[in-house]
Amino acid sequence: TPGDPSQDAELFVVSSTAGAPATYVRDRASAATAAATGAGQPESLAYTAPADGCVGVIIVNRAGSGTYTLTRS
Repeated sequence: TPGDPSQDAELFVVSSTAGAPATYVRDRASAATAAATGAGQPESLAYTAPADGCVGVIIVNRAGSGTYTLTRS
C-alpha cells in the first residue's frame, strides 16, 4: 500500500527451486506472479509458496516518492 497517492508501484514474487542453482537468482521477467494497478492504488496478489526453495518479493517504485506498507496474510 503506498504512503502517498503519487506513488506507482509494481509488485513481483520470485521463487527458486531447492537443489537447482540456476534458479537461485531471479529477475522481474522470471516472476512467478506480478501486479501493477496504477498510481495511488494498493497492489495485491495471491501466491502459494512451494514446500521447499526460497521466495522473494520485489517492489519497484515507478513514480512518486514515499514509503510502502507490505503485509502478508
